[in-house]
Amino acid sequence: MSPEIVIRQNLIKDNLIIVDELVGALHVSELSLNIKTANWNDIKKDYLQYMVECEEEADGKFFVAYHQQKAIGFIFGFVEVKDNSNFEIGEGNDLYISEGYVNITYRNLGVYGKLNNAFVESYSKQPIRRIIRYTLSNNKTMQHWLENKGFNAVRLVYEKWL
Repeated sequence: MSPEIVIRQNLIKDNLIIVDELVGALHVSELSLNIKTANWNDIKKDYLQYMVECEEEADGKFFVAYHQQKAIGFIFGFVEVKDNSNFEIGEGNDLYISEGYVNITYRNLGVYGKLNNAFVESYSKQPIRRIIRYTLSNNKTMQHWLENKGFNAVRLVYEKWL
């Protein structure tokens, strides 16, 4: 039997302790997949400010999954307004899902799907032409999840660290 999960939108600036905890957990998880991931304590002040700015200036939203009033996961993203530098077809803006994480204890229970659905639904009245997601090249679990949800890999990003 699946645990009862409650999904709520939270304002980042009013919930910095929860946001710090969840995004910090994401960074620990990402470090296991990418050794170039920054130490959360080194970047969190600036990164949390960036998230607040996205929320305030780009219609950003931060949704949290709760189990028994404990924050167990999140999804965060914002609207990228289409401008003249875009060379792809379609009208409307892009919805960029920037971050997402579910505590390992609650994975494979549909929690991330519920977060994603609530997040996307919250933008349903806006003219969104596509949803953009990035994931690490070795995060096969997320790649599989995205493909099952109808996402297609369109671009590859190559990096060379100097």
